[in-house]
Amino acid sequence: MESGDTVEGVALVSGGSRGIGRAVAHALAGAGARVAVCGRDTAALDEAAADVRSKTGADVLTVAADLATPAGVTHAVDTTHGRFGRIDVLVNNAGAIRAGDFLTTPDEQWMEDWSPKLFGYVRMARAVFPLIRAQGGGRIGRVPHGHLRDRRWRGHERRLPMQEPSCGC
Repeated sequence: MESGDTVEGVALVSGGSRGIGRAVAHALAGAGARVAVCGRDTAALDEAAADVRSKTGADVLTVAADLATPAGVTHAVDTTHGRFGRIDVLVNNAGAIRAGDFLTTPDEQWMEDWSPKLFGYVRMARAVFPLIRAQGGGRIGRVPHGHLRDRRWRGHERRLPMQEPSCGC
């Protein structure tokens, strides 16, 4: 977003309680959007929402949901849509990936890490897309992680489990 841009409507930001997601929520709220921040940590969500409200005056909704599950995705989208009546912008940012060795990382860790990052993105986009289409337009995006652009991370087999879900999106 450029300084001075305005955003009308409602933005749903997954992974919005900290880091990049919180910064995105700030930017969208500061540009005029009503914002729903979604994450698993209720206390962190409440803190982020209070911070965004105090700095922007925006209407901010918190939605505690685990986007690694279909039920969590349904809850996040239904709660946001139920409160605001629409979703105009979806920013997929949820998911923390643990580093590990390619050859020794257990399948269970791969699936736990991929579920919110890759499948959470797919589920969120599929849940929001019909709403956006029915209201005549909107935006769906995802936040890639910086390590994909940082040459120092490339080729490091210990970080492969961290890199792969982002590449899959």
